[in-house]
Amino acid sequence: MNDRLAMMMHHDARVSKRAAGAGFTLIELLVVVSIIALLIAILLPALQQARYVARLTACGANLRQVGVGVMAYTAEWKGHYPYRKSAWANQPRRNKVVAGGAADDRPMLDKYLTLEALLCPFSRYDDPRTITEASNGNVHVSYEMYFGSPIDRSDEATHVMRATDRPVATDLFTGRRFDFNLLAADLDWDYFGIQVWLTSHPDREPETLSFQLRDDTQTAVRWRNGIGSRGLLDRNFLYRDGSVQQMTGLQAYDSRTARIPADNRLPGAALYHYVPWN
Repeated sequence: MNDRLAMMMHHDARVSKRAAGAGFTLIELLVVVSIIALLIAILLPALQQARYVARLTACGANLRQVGVGVMAYTAEWKGHYPYRKSAWANQPRRNKVVAGGAADDRPMLDKYLTLEALLCPFSRYDDPRTITEASNGNVHVSYEMYFGSPIDRSDEATHVMRATDRPVATDLFTGRRFDFNLLAADLDWDYFGIQVWLTSHPDREPETLSFQLRDDTQTAVRWRNGIGSRGLLDRNFLYRDGSVQQMTGLQAYDSRTARIPADNRLPGAALYHYVPWN
C-alpha cells in the first residue's frame, strides 16, 4: 500500500512538473503577441487592397446591369432610350432618380434593372431600400446617367433620344468637340466656383476625400472635399454598346478625360464633370 501510494505521488509530481514546464514566461508571451501584431500589420494592407478591388469590380458589374437594362428598354420601345423625367435638355448629367409626387422615374426603370444597381459599393446607403421606398423628392444615386437627353449646351432639343443618335460634347479646356459615347459613369464632379470636389469613389494616393452622408428626401452618399482638387481616382464607364471600361489612376483634370459642363443653363458652367475622349 505504501509503495503504491509512493508511486502515485511520484507520478503526480512528474505530471505537475510537466505542466509547470508547459507554461509561458512573460517574455515568451510578449514575443508571441509581437509576432501576431507584425503579421496583422503585414496582412492588413493586402486585405484592404483586396476589398478595394472587389468593390471596384462590383461597381463595374452594377454598370453592366444598368447597360443591359437600358438596352432592354430600347429594344422594347423601338430604339428609344428611357426619357427620364429628371433629365432634360439643358442638364445632360443627372445622378438623381425622381422618387415621388407627380413624376416618378422608378416604375419606368424598375422593370428593366434593379434600382439598387444604381448604388455603387463605395458609396452605399445605410439601407438600399431608400431608393425604392422614398415617398417624395429626388434620390441621389452613385452614377452619372446620360441616357435620355442631349449632351451639348447648343442642343436644346427635347425629343426622346434614340440609341442610334450620336450626341456631341465639347471639351471646355480645348473647345474640341467629340461624339459622346457614354450611358453612365462613376460620379466625378468639380464645383469649380466654390472649390468642392464630389466623387462616388474614394481617391487613393494622395488621399484627400472624406465620406459624406446626408439622409433625407435628397439622400446623398459620396466622397467630397473642399480644396478644389483630389488624389488619384479609379472609375468605371458604361458605353453605348454595353461595355464597361475601367480607368485607373486618374488625376484631377486628367488629360485622358474631357471637361464638359454639367449644367447647360449656365453660361460659364461652374459645375463640371469628366469623361473619356472617344
